[in-house]
Amino acid sequence: MPYSADDLLLHFLIPKSPMVHYTSDKTCFIRKGAQNLVLKGKAIERLIFSKGQRSYEDVPTETVRVKEVAQSEYMQKYLRLVPTAQPAEVFLRKQKLTYEEGQVHFLGSQILTAGVLLFDDTPQASLPTKCAVKVTRLETAEEDYKRDYLKGTPRTIEGPLQLVIERARETALQVMAGVTYKVGGRYEALRYPPVAIHEIITNAVLHRNYGIKDDIHINIYDNRIEVISPGKLPGHITVENILQERYARNPKIVRLLNKLRILRTRILAKAWTRRSEACAMHGSSLR
Repeated sequence: MPYSADDLLLHFLIPKSPMVHYTSDKTCFIRKGAQNLVLKGKAIERLIFSKGQRSYEDVPTETVRVKEVAQSEYMQKYLRLVPTAQPAEVFLRKQKLTYEEGQVHFLGSQILTAGVLLFDDTPQASLPTKCAVKVTRLETAEEDYKRDYLKGTPRTIEGPLQLVIERARETALQVMAGVTYKVGGRYEALRYPPVAIHEIITNAVLHRNYGIKDDIHINIYDNRIEVISPGKLPGHITVENILQERYARNPKIVRLLNKLRILRTRILAKAWTRRSEACAMHGSSLR
């Protein structure tokens, strides 16, 4: 059967992009349901951060300067842990954590959000966004919980990111230690390997969107633990490919925290080797 021009259908397949795109007249649209909505100003910026095209870690802070962070107690501790002869301000500049453009000379260079999150003693007080971790115990197994299920006051974990990870892990394990739930007429303890809890919290801290004004939430129920990290999946990461693909939303934070993780792994390995040698000399076994 012959086809006429009226029977033809033009079908466009446009793959999802990690970038924010504009029309020829510089208009930005977002698809919501059946609508094409125009985005402007801050809304476009939020979309850029959400997609991972740009990270909030690269935004220079308005109120914190490099010299303030360089003098922090944690900055000095970090430099002792990661051997370097560089002064703190030089280290921050070499690690691309400073912003030199448009600086007020007597105030000094601005520092990027990543620098504050990593090295300021109290990033939660220094930044306009939220960056703490809240640990909440909920005495229920229901999906939709009521305030009546809240046990005690949620614990807020603050400090530089590396300390936040460690303190949040210890707090979560401490809270879970007293949790039991009923299965088939008997009570079971809520237990997860500490290393698994540590990795989940670490990933939440490393890869969240710090442009969103919300904390990371660790909700401990009677029968499970939920870790909620603000932000959508970045870049090309989807629910389908998340186990195979990698994408660092905050590469500066990931790189500098990994320096500590690698160093600590080496220290533990050396300590284990020394212990093994000592046990071998005395004819005892490792436990």
